[in-house]
Amino acid sequence: MQPGSGALHGGCGALPAVPGAVAVQSDCGLRGRCLYSKPSALTCVVQALRSMLYKFKSRATADVIMLEANGRQLLQIMGKSPDPHGIVTVAQIPAAIAALEAAIAADEKRDPAAAGANGRGAEEEERDAERANTVRLHQRAAPLIDMLRRSAAEEADVTW
Repeated sequence: MQPGSGALHGGCGALPAVPGAVAVQSDCGLRGRCLYSKPSALTCVVQALRSMLYKFKSRATADVIMLEANGRQLLQIMGKSPDPHGIVTVAQIPAAIAALEAAIAADEKRDPAAAGANGRGAEEEERDAERANTVRLHQRAAPLIDMLRRSAAEEADVTW
């Protein structure tokens, strides 16, 4: 993605280039098979967003939708390939939960300031304030871990 390129969905150019703006990928991947002969700006954005999300599904719970980078990170932690489609079988769920929980514990050990400590300077408190505004691994993984636990209880696979 190039800043300010304005290229959307096959280069339809429906949205003008804006300096400093980030445009979506210029190819929707359908390569001439697109259902829309002249896609609108909304169609372009929807097609681009679909390629930038992971949608985890299970018969036991509602869907969990994550941005591509976050979903890819969690899949790699679970030992799964970040392909567009995949499955965590009922037999693999306990290992996937254990891997996610181990990664969360390691992440929290790496940053002990997230737990909080007293007697610090102003600079350290400022860094803590910045950390408070970031989304931690345990927060990103919680919906997926919940889905995995409920799916294991109901013996349902998780797909994406």
